[in-house]
Amino acid sequence: MQAIGLIFICDPVDVDEQSDALQMQISTSVWNWFDVFESKYTSFSHNMKQYAYSRLRTFSRGSVRV
Repeated sequence: MQAIGLIFICDPVDVDEQSDALQMQISTSVWNWFDVFESKYTSFSHNMKQYAYSRLRTFSRGSVRV
């Protein structure tokens, strides 16, 4: 689990500059979170496929022996 924080700039000299900085901060935080989620999901999915394949292989070997 990763915490995402945003920094708000108060009393900006230039409102457009604040908007750009805030958008950059948001996009950086959000994309980092997606990268973490994607890597965790990919790892989980890979492990589940390996587990399912090993169970299927074990079951197949057991049914052939009978």
